Amino acid sequence: MQNQNDDKRSSIDGNNVMDKTMERETRLFVDAEFVIRHRETAKEESMTVKGIECVWHWDDGTRDAAEYWAVIDWVSNTFGNNIDWFSIKSWTGSPKKEEG
Repeated sequence: MQNQNDDKRSSIDGNNVMDKTMERETRLFVDAEFVIRHRETAKEESMTVKGIECVWHWDDGTRDAAEYWAVIDWVSNTFGNNIDWFSIKSWTGSPKKEEG
């Protein structure tokens, strides 16, 4: 008979137990160039943002999608309802260096 905890443990390394349910992920910084159209003035503005933090969950989608949605979320959270539209021209992500 299999122990119920056996299906949750994938490996044991010293004192660390790896849990199968632990998500595989990479923390990223995303830089992007985009164009927005201001609602009040109808003027378009090209902008650049650097260092948007993003977590790519390997099992949930592609890295490109995670980076793209990080930019969309940043623009939405920053400008809210003050823009008519925006278009992402380019973006690039790089892994966040772990401190320590």
